[in-house]
Amino acid sequence: MVYAGTSQIYRYRMNPVVYDLDGDGLKDLMIGNDDGRVYFYKNVGSAGNPSFNATFDTLKTESGTPIDVVAGSRLHFVDWGGDGDLDLLIGGYEGNVQLCENASGTGIQEGEQEITKITGPVVSPNPITGTAQFAFSLETPANVRIDVYSVDGRLVSTPTNGYRPSGEHRFSWNATDSRGRKLPAGIYLARLTTDSEIRTTSLVITR
Repeated sequence: MVYAGTSQIYRYRMNPVVYDLDGDGLKDLMIGNDDGRVYFYKNVGSAGNPSFNATFDTLKTESGTPIDVVAGSRLHFVDWGGDGDLDLLIGGYEGNVQLCENASGTGIQEGEQEITKITGPVVSPNPITGTAQFAFSLETPANVRIDVYSVDGRLVSTPTNGYRPSGEHRFSWNATDSRGRKLPAGIYLARLTTDSEIRTTSLVITR
């Protein structure tokens, strides 16, 4: 059983999907429901031992309107626009399919930490047939984490995670998952995250 806080998560005819919605490197839980809406349970545990917040949020459009397909929401995350971020495809019992494009930005609001300006990440070669090289640059020192996600939002690998000085950085990645297994051919998303900024690029693995 999966719990939110100390209570078992239960929704009638639910459709659960795991995806790192808030970009913190932890797998969150999204649930499509019989009422047509989508509910978000934030992972407040760890990558290896997820634990979900006792409260939940309803996914909304940029204008604040709840995403609602009237009944039986079924959802899937995919980079529909080919712009390096995952969008939401959602259908329901009425037979229609809606596209909700990802409108999240990387800007900061007044009073937050200053942005660490980033160039990259650049992956080469791309498509990847064996070993690839990641390249990025920082204008100021920062904690840097690069995660690789499948197109359905699963975190499959974290090629680097740690403090990096300003300047250019390069490292090699052998296109394997967190257990050292070769990733299957397909399209993936690489997300570079600092304390104040997120950059995403797509990559293709061929075998």
